[in-house]
Amino acid sequence: MNTAPNRNHCNFGFTLIEMAIVVVVIGFIAGGILVGRDLIKSSEIRAAIAQYEEFNNAVSAFSMKYNDGLPGDLPVTDAANFGLFSGSLTGNAIGDCDGNGLIESGVDGSGIRESFQHNEPLIFWRHLSEAGFIKGNYGANMTTWGFVSAADSASNNITAYFPPASIIGNYWFTGSYEGFNYYILAGINPITSGGSMSIQGKLSPNISYSIDSKIDDGMPNLGNVQTRRGGINTDTAFYDVSSANAAYSSVAGTNALNCLAGSNTKEAVTNVYATNSTVGNSLNCTLRLRFR
Repeated sequence: MNTAPNRNHCNFGFTLIEMAIVVVVIGFIAGGILVGRDLIKSSEIRAAIAQYEEFNNAVSAFSMKYNDGLPGDLPVTDAANFGLFSGSLTGNAIGDCDGNGLIESGVDGSGIRESFQHNEPLIFWRHLSEAGFIKGNYGANMTTWGFVSAADSASNNITAYFPPASIIGNYWFTGSYEGFNYYILAGINPITSGGSMSIQGKLSPNISYSIDSKIDDGMPNLGNVQTRRGGINTDTAFYDVSSANAAYSSVAGTNALNCLAGSNTKEAVTNVYATNSTVGNSLNCTLRLRFR
């Protein structure tokens, strides 16, 4: 009797050991993807902080070269004499390159006008790029009065005026509030020839907290780095914790625009980022970072 195995028979089943190996390999792949995502986020955060420091160094170098003036705010006559953009501005009005040490839009002097970026906030980046202190070429097509050109507005050409941030979907722009100048890190869409923009929260609470804690105090309402949610276009609602508005709405399930931990009321607002599992990774926040 022939008891030799039939070598023509193919067994397509998996042993427990083989299945275990497959499960382990899948686990390694999944873990690698998650680790890769975390590394990408960490890299973006480090790059954003590096951009912030680059801009600070550029402003310091500009000030040293151009009679202690600030880009955008440099007095009109000085800018013209130095061969920098001065256009049709006169320096006789707020935000009209008046040399008062604040980056203002010309709408009013009450605070950061994130929703209005023309005159000094727009010229700021042009002056820095004209002087060669930052990479890129910004504001080359702006009007002589410091506004976005009609053509760039029609094509929503944001990168012609504002440096893209390392964190995808965000840009850098500027403003002032209560005597301090700030960079603002946020989404912008669209831009108009009248200088108005739609500000969007494109940072998550987790990323906002990471940036804040690395270069400041990690507290969203205090210090040199502060946050707010996107979509509020009034001055006092931006960062005023005492303001009776919903800018700090952060309770999971009560509002889609969460950024801070707390509720919709100013009394319940906490000085804590909403880094919980529900909204920690949702893109709702903007940041402002004080000039150094």
